[in-house]
Amino acid sequence: MAVVIASDLSKDMAGEPLLRGISFKLERRDRMTLSGRNGAGKTTLLRMLSGEASIDGGELILAKGAKVALHDQRPPRDRGLSLRDYVLSGAPELVAIERELAALEQRMADGDYEQATLAPKPGSSTPVATTGGIARWSRCTGSAS
Repeated sequence: MAVVIASDLSKDMAGEPLLRGISFKLERRDRMTLSGRNGAGKTTLLRMLSGEASIDGGELILAKGAKVALHDQRPPRDRGLSLRDYVLSGAPELVAIERELAALEQRMADGDYEQATLAPKPGSSTPVATTGGIARWSRCTGSAS
């Protein structure tokens, strides 16, 4: 099933055609590359897909529940924020998992094997132990073993 279907998209800028006849279909796990000279409309197309820019013509269909996220090309305005922190701010749940894994690795390195496990939430994929920096994942079905 397609996640995104674009049919004959068009966009004008300052009364002049920028994009015409843009059509494509993306399935789950598909990748798409955009290339072109400056001003050709690459970023405008991405903004149209994310809903940040209007579509002047054609049709754009997103699968139910699909989200399009666009990472801004411009650097963060907060000068006290590193680029790494700015990028990671878009995935706080992954940062939290990374912190938990680091804490587990430290507990194991300290020899505290009893505390080096996570209590998985039912229905979640949660790392349950790490050894040598390799996470072991287990799909929790609701019962603890």
